[in-house]
Amino acid sequence: MNDIHTLGQNVSQTRSDGKIVGNNSDNVDLASKDKVWVYATKYKTSYTTEKMENYLQSKFPGHEFSCTLYENKINGSNSFRITADAELRDTLFKPHTWPSGIEVSEYFFRRKRTFQKSPKFSAIFFS
Repeated sequence: MNDIHTLGQNVSQTRSDGKIVGNNSDNVDLASKDKVWVYATKYKTSYTTEKMENYLQSKFPGHEFSCTLYENKINGSNSFRITADAELRDTLFKPHTWPSGIEVSEYFFRRKRTFQKSPKFSAIFFS
């Protein structure tokens, strides 16, 4: 029996080796494509997700895009989180891809912070 316990290996050292990637070409359409997330800001408030998706479809026909609108009420501009095919990464981060004055950066997902509530103790003293 040659499992990790009889070989004396640490379980955490072998877990990354346990992953395989399929290469059967019969069902190619099952795997999802790699994605890239882009943050584009400084758009006028009248610019909508539909306009953004139409703009990207016209620049890159044959690719899928998904846009999420973030309204900034302080400076009166809109921002978008754009999901695109990963093969467009280099092109999406070039200045000639975007209209003048638009700022583009990589979108970073923030971790959700969970705060553990400390247990409430109430001390009652009797005299």
